[in-house]
Amino acid sequence: MVPGVDEDNVPPPVGVGVGQRFMSKDALQMYLKDYWIRRHVQFKVLKSGPTVYYVHCMGDQCP
Repeated sequence: MVPGVDEDNVPPPVGVGVGQRFMSKDALQMYLKDYWIRRHVQFKVLKSGPTVYYVHCMGDQCP
């Protein structure tokens, strides 16, 4: 559970791509964690700020 994030309002993880927009950074992080777990994919956070979150997919199963 993430404070301030309505978990019922976060879409199920179906894909990850450049330019996707989320209601909040917390919603994005929750989405990515769920995606990583379901797809068995690892990501590295390259840059994190109040309004940006850059990640790099690690491994052969990257989208």
